[in-house]
Amino acid sequence: MSTTVGPRMEMLLKGCLALLVCASWVQGQTAPRDEAAVKSGKALYTQHCVSCHGATGSGDGPAASALKVPPADLTKISQKYSGFPTDKVMDWIDGEKFALGHGTREMPIWGKRFRRTSDTGPGMPGEVQSLTRYLESIQKTK
Repeated sequence: MSTTVGPRMEMLLKGCLALLVCASWVQGQTAPRDEAAVKSGKALYTQHCVSCHGATGSGDGPAASALKVPPADLTKISQKYSGFPTDKVMDWIDGEKFALGHGTREMPIWGKRFRRTSDTGPGMPGEVQSLTRYLESIQKTK
């Protein structure tokens, strides 16, 4: 049995190898950016969300007992939606979607902090995305 590979098969194998190399390079390039987004999102979460949603996101923050509507367990978003609904979460964070526990978008807890209004000021997409990436990172599978 011959082990030589024809020219078409050799080209196909080289193409697959190149694709694998490129995919691993891209993965290596995006991982630090993702880690930075999660780290930034955690800082934003700690500053703006811990009081109600708690340090772990379970809805057990120090202010939780004083609220009429209990804070959501943010670690179970993926379970509730059969996957993490990135766009929906971003809409809740920036106030585009009504979130019962947050009241109106003018409520002090929201203020205008996370409104996506510009690329350079409060509410800039980067902050909303970072906070969303952090919430995605704390999801429980069961």
